[in-house]
Amino acid sequence: MKLKVISGIMLALFLVNMLSMVGSVSAGIPPPSKGNLNGDNAVDIFDVVIWAHAFGSRPGDPNWNSTADIVADLVIDIYDGVVVGNNFGLVDP
Repeated sequence: MKLKVISGIMLALFLVNMLSMVGSVSAGIPPPSKGNLNGDNAVDIFDVVIWAHAFGSRPGDPNWNSTADIVADLVIDIYDGVVVGNNFGLVDP
């Protein structure tokens, strides 16, 4: 389980790095608050950790977190991670 969380965090950090080099893709990406999973008005490493811990889960799984299901498809996957990564570093007013 610990390896899965670490792998998810590494994947998320890779995505953040790639998105910062390529630039933001605006079509279809929710506003920054959608990547703010812990409600602190900032999309940061704490949100990445929440997403990574729930990565691969579905409702009923012990690590399921409905907050991390940003695209609302009942699975925590790379699509949810892309939203967090794309908005990483942004702060809501």
